[in-house]
This record gives sequence, structure tokens and C-alpha cells, in this order.
Amino acid sequence: MIAIDGKNIHTEWTLEPVNGGLYNEIMKFPAIKDRDTNDWSDKDGIQVDLTDAIYKHRERIFQFFCDTYAMYKAFIAYLKANQNVSLFDSYTNRTYIVEYMNCSDFKYYRNYNTFAIKVRECDPTDR
Repeated sequence: MIAIDGKNIHTEWTLEPVNGGLYNEIMKFPAIKDRDTNDWSDKDGIQVDLTDAIYKHRERIFQFFCDTYAMYKAFIAYLKANQNVSLFDSYTNRTYIVEYMNCSDFKYYRNYNTFAIKVRECDPTDR
């Protein structure tokens, strides 16, 4: 089950994640910030500060199926009104705090729609 702010996305907005369009993004670990380096002219190579790595923020794209355009509009309206949302995934048993940025893709089909939202996880350690 996937829930946004405690609301099951299937029962609330008839959404289902596109195969690979959510879990591939959720399960990736974030990149680390660039480490401080010194490239001394009188020494070979570079000197690298190897203190604990710090994660960068990350932007992700989540893809969904939706059965009606009205439910899609209701979901986007919810994200617009509540830009920072908590996305809980029962498979990973984690809650991700994400900020809605935009709807990066939309495709209309006769019986359903697919769309993608771009979100930003500002602090990947805040779970």
C-alpha cells in the first residue's frame, strides 16, 4: 500500500504506480555531496577530505495510472494545496517527505490516464 499523508492512493484517487515508475525511484540511494579537495601543485594526486559523507537532496519522478481525468485533477489539486507531503510505502516500510514540483508527463487513453509527478526529497535522511 502507498499512502500520501495517511490517505491510501488507490481508495482516495484510484491511483496505482506504474511498474517500475515508483519503486525504482524510492529504492535508489541518494548521491553524496562533493567532498572538499586540494590539488597541491607540489604533490602528486589530490588531497580529499574523507570525513563522513553527506547526502544531496534528490529529485525523483513517480509515475501513476489513474482511471479518470477527474481523479487525476483531484490528486494534483491535493499536491498543489499540500506541497510537502509524506509518502508512506508499506513495501519498504518507510515514509518519505517529498515536495511536489510539477506534473512532468501526462498521457490520456480511453479507459485510463498515466502521468508522472516530479518531487524533491530535500533531506533524504529524514525518514
